[in-house]
Amino acid sequence: MKIYSYLEENTKHIIFTPGNQSSLKEDFLDALQSYWKKLRITLIDTNLIDDWLVVILKSLQDKNSEDTLKINVTSYNLSLYFNQLQLTHKYLSPYKFELPAKDNNVILDSSEIDKFLQDVYIDLNKDFRNYEKSVVEKIITGNILQNKLKSFEEYRRIFFDSVDYRNNFIDSMSVTFSSFFRNPSFYAFLRNDVLKKMKNFYSFNLWSAGCSSGMEAFSLAIILYEEGLLNKASIYATDFNENILQIGKNGIYSKKILPEIQKNYKKSGGENSIWDYFEDKGTYIQIKPFIKNKINFFNHDLTNDSVFKEFDIIICRNVFIYFNDELKNKVLNLFYESMKDSGYLGLGSCENVHYYNFTDKFIQYKKGYNIYRKSITGILEVGTIE
Repeated sequence: MKIYSYLEENTKHIIFTPGNQSSLKEDFLDALQSYWKKLRITLIDTNLIDDWLVVILKSLQDKNSEDTLKINVTSYNLSLYFNQLQLTHKYLSPYKFELPAKDNNVILDSSEIDKFLQDVYIDLNKDFRNYEKSVVEKIITGNILQNKLKSFEEYRRIFFDSVDYRNNFIDSMSVTFSSFFRNPSFYAFLRNDVLKKMKNFYSFNLWSAGCSSGMEAFSLAIILYEEGLLNKASIYATDFNENILQIGKNGIYSKKILPEIQKNYKKSGGENSIWDYFEDKGTYIQIKPFIKNKINFFNHDLTNDSVFKEFDIIICRNVFIYFNDELKNKVLNLFYESMKDSGYLGLGSCENVHYYNFTDKFIQYKKGYNIYRKSITGILEVGTIE
C-alpha cells in the first residue's frame, strides 16, 4: 500500500494503493496533521490493511462529521471487512456488489474445468486440481454471474489477464468460514486431556492449518494461557489466502459475534471473563496483544507446499471437506511427515482418516472427537487409545 496526498479546494486527499505498509504509519499520521478543513481518504484496489490503519479510520469516523471525512473503498474484499466492523454508515462509499441471480444458464464442461485448473496451477502455482469438483463448479459459476459474463469461455479469456479475477477466484477457493471455540466439546477435550500432557514438555509446537481468519488459533492460545502453557508453546497459523490471513494478523472482529464467543468459550470450559482476552473498540473487538503476539501467521498452501517444522499438535478442522480423496491422502501424508513421534492430529467433526489408507499411520486417540495420534510402535502410551 502506498500513500499519495494532495490539496484541492481546502480538502486534504489521501490516496492509498497496494504496496508495503511497514513504513507508512508515520507518513500517514503526518499527512493527517496537515489537512485543512476536510479530509478525503481513498483506498484503491487495496485488500490488505494493517490493524493500525483500521483503528485510525474508525477513530476518524467517530470523531468527524460527514462534512469533514469521506472514506472511499474500491476493493470488494476490503468493503466486506469494513462492513463487518461497521465502518459502513454515511461516511463510507463502499464498492457496490450485486448477488447473482439464482436461475442461470451457465454450462460448465468437466474437461474444460480440468484444463482450466491445470492452467491455473502452471501459471499461478496454485493447485486446485484435486478440490471437490462440485466446490469448484459452484465458485466458477458464482464468479461468472457476479461479473455478468455470458459463459465460462468468456470468463476464462479474461481470467489470466485480470488480477481482480484471479484474486477473487483464489480467495473464493479458500475456507473463509470460522468461529471462536467452534464445536466447544472439541476444545474442552483438548483442555482436559491433550494439553495437560504438554505440561511435562519444556516447549512444544502447535500448527493451526487452514487457519482462515485466525479464530481457531486465538481460541487455542486462550486455552493454552489458561492452562499455563502459552509461554511454552510456539503457535503457527497458516493459510494460502493473504486477505484472510491479514484479518487474523489484525485480530479485529465484528462485535456482533461476541455472544457466540461467550457461549462457546464457557462450553469449552472457560471460566474467566471474555474481556480478559478482547478489547472493546465500540463496533468491533480486538484480541489483546499478549494473545495476538503469540501467533505466527504466514502463507502456506496445503496442496502445494512442504513440511516446514515438526509439530506436537496439528489442528486442521473442516478443511478436508473441500478436498477429493487424492488430495486428502497428500495432505495427511504432509501432516504425518510434519509431526513429532506420537504427536496429535485434530480434524473436523465430519472428517477422519479411516478411508484414506492412513489407519496404520494415525490411531484414533478418542472416539467422538476425531483426534488421532501418530502411530509409532512402542511409543504410544498404553491405555490412552480407544
